[in-house]
Amino acid sequence: MLAPFLLRDAGYKYIFLSLDDVALTAKYEASFDLTRFFDIMESQGLQVASCAIEGTVHKALRPQMSNRTDYIGRYITMIELQATAFELKAWEFMYELIDTEYPSGWGLDIWFWDFCVTNGRIKELKMGVIDIMKVVHNPFRAPSRNSDTKDPRAIMNEQARHWADERGVKLTGSTYIQTLGYMFGNNSTRDV
Repeated sequence: MLAPFLLRDAGYKYIFLSLDDVALTAKYEASFDLTRFFDIMESQGLQVASCAIEGTVHKALRPQMSNRTDYIGRYITMIELQATAFELKAWEFMYELIDTEYPSGWGLDIWFWDFCVTNGRIKELKMGVIDIMKVVHNPFRAPSRNSDTKDPRAIMNEQARHWADERGVKLTGSTYIQTLGYMFGNNSTRDV
């Protein structure tokens, strides 16, 4: 249903995905505002965006504050797929990464930057975390539904090797999240 050609033919500009264990509402201490989220995405020229994530294992994706009142977020090299928006062109590349032979999805967010930028599919990819909003991962404290017979990292590494070999693509698999710059509400940016 989310095939890029179907979305393009229907006239969509963005796709927003939210996992079923991510809270978007104030009831669970999230501060997500859909209209403002897309306004920021548009004003900052982001092709991929996420709110900051409370409850993620990646410290770099947790909410970060600034002493500047016009600070709104950061440009980064990885966004965890929790509650994420893609401009349609960026979604086409994420869709290419999906391999139904390995339905876990582990690693897609880690490989995305390499797949697009390092391999030359998108010359200047702008991904950002909007720190003035946050979503909450697993506020319901539900147990993981991922396979417990294999270590998640082993699943990701197996999927990466298979996928990269099959398509002849080099992936680093690095979980290091680099901050590329900072976003401000007046549409200005600042390098790190």
